[in-house]
Amino acid sequence: MKTVLTTVAIFLLGLGAAAQETVESRKTYELLNENLVKTTIYTDGRIEQTGYYTILGNDLIKHGEWRIYSNGKIVSRAMFNTGQLVWVDTSEGRVTSEQIRVRKLERKVERLERLVAATQP
Repeated sequence: MKTVLTTVAIFLLGLGAAAQETVESRKTYELLNENLVKTTIYTDGRIEQTGYYTILGNDLIKHGEWRIYSNGKIVSRAMFNTGQLVWVDTSEGRVTSEQIRVRKLERKVERLERLVAATQP
């Protein structure tokens, strides 16, 4: 049994290493002023995300607009206010943080209802 687990672990580690070799990802940071940092995230040399951080103490906190790109085109945008998500724009429209929170709660209630129903005789 130990041999099988060891073989599976080595196989999975090998897959992870192979995936890391084929995708180059890097982040750049540009200090815009004493409290604002712009970051650009590249994957295989192409811009994948851009966004901003505010500096609070020793922490970088998402702040302002973040953009996600695919093939050089913006596919999603999000607005953060001192680390709190305000809204997300996708091809299907804008969703506010409140709508996201409500949807997460709805999914949680649905899971709990299924769990209760499954335990009922």
